[in-house]
Amino acid sequence: MEPFGIPQVGHEEIYKSCDIITLHVPLDESTQNMIHKETFENFRPESILINTARGGLVNELDLQEALKSGPLLGAAMDVFEEEPNTTHPLFQLPNFFPTPHISGNSNQAILNMGRSAIEHLRNFFSKDSQWSFWATGSTEKLPATEGGKKIWWLNLPAAWKKVPLPTL
Repeated sequence: MEPFGIPQVGHEEIYKSCDIITLHVPLDESTQNMIHKETFENFRPESILINTARGGLVNELDLQEALKSGPLLGAAMDVFEEEPNTTHPLFQLPNFFPTPHISGNSNQAILNMGRSAIEHLRNFFSKDSQWSFWATGSTEKLPATEGGKKIWWLNLPAAWKKVPLPTL
């Protein structure tokens, strides 16, 4: 039995059976132009493609053709191979919906990014870490270690001293 009762299938099966396909992968050599003319031939008729992951995953010229003559009903993209991009021929198509690389700008996304950054800092500066974290406004020579731990000094301008730093 597959996890949650959902069978694992290959890309071709996904393209043939899904009405809406969204991309959620990094851009690297294995994913560059992963969606292209031959891929579109496997898409279900009148399907929709959404890419908010990375520019370069979709061959944009092949996408243009798939939107004009099928099989795609529509496509939406928040990322493009070249950004900023305001003159791409895709923008002239009535079934293409571009957004200006803002998918990560919702209140929830920004909150999640902040929480992730704080969690990474907490892990980096945890009591089990080899590093200690100290803030100072001084330019004097500061010790590099304390109690066997390396010290990472953050030299704050005098104006910042009034801003309370979060406790990690």
